Amino acid sequence: METFLMNGLLSVLHIGWRQCCDALHPDPHPTLIEALRDTYLATAHTVTQFIQDAERMEYSQFRAQLLRMAAEDQGHVTWLHDTLLARGEALPTCTCPPTVAPTSWAALVREVAAERRAYEALLEPMQLAEQADPEMAEGFRRLRAAKQQHREVLLDMLVKSDPYALPRSPAAGSLLDASAIFDRAYAPSPPGSARKGTCARGKSNRTHGCHRGSSPMGRESYV
Repeated sequence: METFLMNGLLSVLHIGWRQCCDALHPDPHPTLIEALRDTYLATAHTVTQFIQDAERMEYSQFRAQLLRMAAEDQGHVTWLHDTLLARGEALPTCTCPPTVAPTSWAALVREVAAERRAYEALLEPMQLAEQADPEMAEGFRRLRAAKQQHREVLLDMLVKSDPYALPRSPAAGSLLDASAIFDRAYAPSPPGSARKGTCARGKSNRTHGCHRGSSPMGRESYV
C-alpha cells in the first residue's frame, strides 16, 4: 500500500515538474510555424508590389532592378511554400493587394522603409529557430540578408533618381536615411483615425481583403 502511494506521489510530482518545464521552456515550433506563415504572406506581397512598382519607374534600369528583386524574393517564397508543406501545414491564402504610390519616388521610399522593417522583424524567428530548427534558421538568415541588400539597392536608386531630394545632416553633411523620412511622414495616426489603405496588424481590412492583418515583417502600405 505504501509503495502504491509513493509511486502515485512520484507520478504527480513528475507531471508537475514537466508542466513547470514546459511553462518555462515552451515548444518554439508553433511560434516558428506562425512566423513561416506570416513571412510567406509578406514575401509574396513584396513580389507583387515590386512588379507593380516596376511598371511605374521612368528609368529602364530601375524597372530591371525591381524585377530582379522580385525574382529573388520569389525564390524565398518557394522555400517558405515548400517548408510549410514539408511540415504538414496548410498554406495561408489571405493577401494584402499591392497599392499604388502617388509617384515613382514615393514607391521607392515606401519600399525602402518596408525592407528595413522586414529585416528587423526577421531577427526574432531566425534566433528562435537557431536551436529548434537550424535548417529553418538558415532560410530566415538568407531572406534577412536579401532584405538588407534590397534596401541598399533601393536607397541607391533614390539617390540616383534625385540626389537633392534626400535631406542632409547639417552636422555631417551625410544623406539622412530615406526610411526614417518615410516613417516620420507616414507615422501611425492617433487611435480612431487609421489611415485609409493600411493593413493594420491583427485587424480585418475588408477593403483590401486582408483578414490576417500585416505580418511581423511589417509591410505597411498606403494609397
